[in-house]
Amino acid sequence: MNGICYESGKDLHFDGTSAWPALEGTKKQISSNGFFIYGMGSLGTSAVYSRDGTFAVLGAPGINDWAGGYVQIDNFMPPKPKIRELTFNMYNNSYFGMASTTAKLSAEGVFIIIGGPRSGGYGKVHAYNNNFQLMLAKEGEQLGSSFGASLCAADVNGDKLDDLIVGAPLYTDKSDEGRVYVYINREFFNLELMTLLSGSNTAGSRFGTAVANIGDLNLDKYEDIVVGAPYEEESGVIYIYNGGKFGLRQEPSQRIVGKTLGNDLKTFGWSFSRPWDVDDNHYADFAVGAFESNKVVLLQGRSVVDLYANLEVASDLIDLKTIKKCPFRGQQIGCFEVLVCLNYSGQNLPPSAEVNITIRLDTLERHMGERSRLFMEGPNNTEVEKLNEILMIRLSRQKCDKKYIIYTRNSRDVITPLRIDLDYDISSSSIGIASNCRSICPIRNKYNPTTTHTMAYFLLECAENHVCHPDLRIEAKPNLKGNEEILVIDSSPYFDLELTITNQGEVSYLTTVTIEYPAYIYFKTTTTPDGAIVINCQPVPSIDNKSENSSISCDLLHPVRNGDKVLFVTRFYAHGTPYNVHKLPLNVSVASLSQRVGSMEMQKAALVSIPVQIKTEMKLSGVSFPGQLHLLPVSRTRTAGEEWASLSHVYILGNLGPSPMPHSQLTLAVPTSPWIRVQGVQVEKKSVTGGLSHVPVECNMSDRLVEMMNNKTENPGTSFITVLSCDSSPCAVVTCYVGLMHKYQTIYINVSLAVRSDVLQMTKVNDQLGLASSCQLQEPDYVSYTSLTTTFKIMTTTYILYKTSPGQAVNWWVLLISVSSGLLLLYILVVLLWKCGFFRRKRKEELQMLIHYFESEREILHSDSVSARSSDLMVLPPGLSSLHSSHVNHHASETPLFFPHGEDEDPMEYSYNQSYSLNRRKPNEPSSTFRTLQYHNNNKPQLSRPRSQQRNRDIQPWSHRNTPPNPFMSPPPNIWVPPPAPINPQPSFNNDLYLEPLESRA
Repeated sequence: MNGICYESGKDLHFDGTSAWPALEGTKKQISSNGFFIYGMGSLGTSAVYSRDGTFAVLGAPGINDWAGGYVQIDNFMPPKPKIRELTFNMYNNSYFGMASTTAKLSAEGVFIIIGGPRSGGYGKVHAYNNNFQLMLAKEGEQLGSSFGASLCAADVNGDKLDDLIVGAPLYTDKSDEGRVYVYINREFFNLELMTLLSGSNTAGSRFGTAVANIGDLNLDKYEDIVVGAPYEEESGVIYIYNGGKFGLRQEPSQRIVGKTLGNDLKTFGWSFSRPWDVDDNHYADFAVGAFESNKVVLLQGRSVVDLYANLEVASDLIDLKTIKKCPFRGQQIGCFEVLVCLNYSGQNLPPSAEVNITIRLDTLERHMGERSRLFMEGPNNTEVEKLNEILMIRLSRQKCDKKYIIYTRNSRDVITPLRIDLDYDISSSSIGIASNCRSICPIRNKYNPTTTHTMAYFLLECAENHVCHPDLRIEAKPNLKGNEEILVIDSSPYFDLELTITNQGEVSYLTTVTIEYPAYIYFKTTTTPDGAIVINCQPVPSIDNKSENSSISCDLLHPVRNGDKVLFVTRFYAHGTPYNVHKLPLNVSVASLSQRVGSMEMQKAALVSIPVQIKTEMKLSGVSFPGQLHLLPVSRTRTAGEEWASLSHVYILGNLGPSPMPHSQLTLAVPTSPWIRVQGVQVEKKSVTGGLSHVPVECNMSDRLVEMMNNKTENPGTSFITVLSCDSSPCAVVTCYVGLMHKYQTIYINVSLAVRSDVLQMTKVNDQLGLASSCQLQEPDYVSYTSLTTTFKIMTTTYILYKTSPGQAVNWWVLLISVSSGLLLLYILVVLLWKCGFFRRKRKEELQMLIHYFESEREILHSDSVSARSSDLMVLPPGLSSLHSSHVNHHASETPLFFPHGEDEDPMEYSYNQSYSLNRRKPNEPSSTFRTLQYHNNNKPQLSRPRSQQRNRDIQPWSHRNTPPNPFMSPPPNIWVPPPAPINPQPSFNNDLYLEPLESRA
């Protein structure tokens, strides 16, 4: 168990003479204390040649009871081993020598580095000089991580000093993922931890079991390393990391899985050989051990292609006034040339290769989404902004003979630089490379760029440095609707912001006005007074969605030169303004884009504050259904309180505008008692435009009661009415919270009440009982709110009284006897009056005079001198002045005027509510030529218009639009207005026909 090492040449021939038996002393095999000194030395657990080739180091981790050590063999003949052993007392079970390497840590020479993965439980790494003096020590960060189980040195940053790579394969996040520590040499034994490598960080992979310097694989002058993870993906995985100017790159350039090389590979990546160019292709090769499979895999380095490119333009300043013109589609268009240069180099490469290039024009983001300002000629004489081509280039020979013509487009964006990008790569079907490679083809250097670009600028109307310095000023003036000074939040709350921009400096390109405003208002449109200036306003996307402000960016599409004045108006709507906001702050700023700086430089800003007001007029009213509640008296046979009567008090709240009502509260107070109770509260919402509105209303009834006070008595006339209200009875309070109400929205709150049928008896009220509820409106208290409401509290009263109960049913025989007795009595009375001469005509002379008068009336009606519209008056003959008013109207209190009537009624058969007419006509006369002045029981005359005159407008009735002096207010006695003449001649007056009905009624 002492261990022995053999050395061979390039032919890998081993024999007995090549052995290095270093731990042979028989006296040092076992100590007197019983522990092993050399007996378990395990020489050769690790072995390495020095970086300068002057000595070899053999690790012996079992020396001194596994304290560890190493054997240094110098390049002398015969070689004389130097055994370096660590003390037992200090480093027992440290396993120093488990891993070993040499490194040029300083300009003084090469140092020996050994790892003790169990030292102190964390693991340590020691660096010694040739005299076995400790020069450097590093300790692991996790207990049991086996820090120092693998080591290698490599100059990964190209500073001619070796950097140290230490593996800790048992480092655990979850379960033995492993970790590799990369220490960069800052000289003077100052190793700085720069990079931590974890591979795929796969549990159980033991990444870092082996690490090795594999030389400069890609010939970039930086050494590369390989790390093994022998238990990853069952077969094992290795990772290749490339060095660079700033140290080892953290991302692997290659990840090789063992099972992709052979299905039977196990623990692929357990160990690595030193790098060696086996196939003489100028690139290093190395071997990977897979001990569980008893196999070694040789990995050969591929030739690496270095490809570089650049773009060149004749001048980086483009003057649009003097630019060269090139023909395109029959027109002369401004153009310039771009030169493409390519360079192809590397070791063991074919003499030529094909390169795929892509030219992309104007790739920078242009202002406000402007179209690309450059284009090239594509297939079929088309305009293209991207062009693909394949070019053939020679090895180690720069190609700069390819020129492209670039055309310009007109654009207002002359500030944003013109950027041209070039993408390039070895063609996947490159004929030169594909024809010259056998089994292993070249690969492109992964860390070389695949794109390049060049920039050009437009020549501006500024100073010689082509950087403009404008002096912009801005003024902002709010214009409110109706030239008001305060913005009223109504159905269309908008305001205009008038902006004026002036420039007192050099020309301003891409002038932008930014308006920042509260997020609850929104931008609508932009207008210019004369339309000559074009303004393009767009919302600015918010970076933070929680921002309380929004903003728009208004772009002036033309340059603003010295002395120019630009005026435009923006309109905003304030529908979503919160109710507690009484001012709208707006911040306005103007900016100009500086070409060289490439940023928006704010020149001036203005702050505008717009006062806001909410004006609302609320209409509160109430109504009782029914207005009077009639109750039947409580009968003796019916128990008091068995029946309840229902009534409703409805309160109506409407918004008359002009602003919406933010929220309000209605407090309803309803008297309650054992005989009166509240059944429920219902809410109905309506809009003046029809349909239901969406006003949020929430009503709650509280248990709070108002203490009873003395009854309040009213005295309307001669009756006493007791009013039951919250001043005289316990009171239930209903509180209704009313949400947002827009203009013309209305809510109805219906309070349903139940009244017991014996309420008048129980309250000892003999006449009437008034049940009064109240409703009070409370409006919000905001600085911005102005109330136009006039009524804030109303009362609604229902009067309760008894009604006469219906009589009991009468038997039929009682009715029959009563009717028969009445008829018999009437017959006897008529016979007695007839016997006494009561029905004889005692005033026949007066009747004959009346007949003569109607004959005169008929002649007047047929006369041409009197029209239907005549206003002449005629006094009754003296003989008729003695007629009593009872001959005219039995129910009129004054002597009225009378007119011809137009209805086919018998003048003597009017009831109390019917009218009388003194103008009589024959039964066969038409009714279309008459009107009737009717008298009703309310002693007010009413004019009845015949239907025929409603259709015939030749005879115009009186109306509210054409009203003559009213003769009904104080009518003169015995004045008669003649009726209009009939349309057709009337038949002659027949006394017999006229007198017969009168005789029959006498």
